[in-house]
Amino acid sequence: MITWLHCRANKGKLAMRMEDLNIERLKDGAIEGIYEDLIWLGFDWDIGAGLHHLDSTKTEDSGYIQSNCIDLYRDIFEELQQLKLIYPCSCTRKEITEIQSAPHDNHEQYYSNTCRERWKDENEALIHKGHPINWRFKIDNREDSFIDGFNGHYKNPLHQWSGDFVIAQNSEKIAYQLAVVIDDARQKITQVIRADDLLNSTLRQRAIYHALNYKSPQYLHLPLVIGQDGKRLAKRHGDFKISSLKKKGVNANRILGYLAYTCGWVDETAEISLKELLKIYDLSKIPKNEIVLDSDLEKLLY
Repeated sequence: MITWLHCRANKGKLAMRMEDLNIERLKDGAIEGIYEDLIWLGFDWDIGAGLHHLDSTKTEDSGYIQSNCIDLYRDIFEELQQLKLIYPCSCTRKEITEIQSAPHDNHEQYYSNTCRERWKDENEALIHKGHPINWRFKIDNREDSFIDGFNGHYKNPLHQWSGDFVIAQNSEKIAYQLAVVIDDARQKITQVIRADDLLNSTLRQRAIYHALNYKSPQYLHLPLVIGQDGKRLAKRHGDFKISSLKKKGVNANRILGYLAYTCGWVDETAEISLKELLKIYDLSKIPKNEIVLDSDLEKLLY
């Protein structure tokens, strides 16, 4: 919702990108369901995937669907190989845990670059270890920081908490970290709006931008919605999918009203339209802390 409001309030162009790299895990109809839920809530977009769902006369741009772009990602992956900025890693999760040099409070698994000079190539690693290997991106001690549109100045030295990080598996399955950098650059994305659980991922992505001489977009990371137990929303918190709420008869504007309430824009959870929301949209009023899903959410929605 905030992505749509921020874009429309600032007269921007909104892109729809389908990040379906793990396509084998997608349930039938899942992608179409995403389009349908967004349209039901009143959202639209200007370029990218799924345009035909908005207007049958429009054709979607397949370049905004990641599963269509694997060959492109592999080309950039090979470029990183030639630049010697990545290397094959044969460590298992168990091994990484065992060799971890120090505890880390941010729930990130620190990697001490064990395989950086260990193997000549992927084949050698496979022969010796006999299990699938990952490709890691080399980081250095370069200091990096950026101005986040919501959180302000953000700095968290990558080499202190991350170590070299995974960008592909077996040189075939490209990871999210690399794919989104390539997509943002080629699609000329100027601003990325997402949840603040990806703040540290942004530092990894910026390292790739720097290596490829790409211009990094501006970022705006917003508080994550969590359950009463302090963890990110999952099935254990209940079925609050848009499609499920729709089937239960919840009004779309009621959902928007609840979201507006959590953002601090209205004092109660009454129905509100996107057009009305656009008039009261105010980034500065959104709470800085994580937003806890109300235990009486169903009462608020009906």
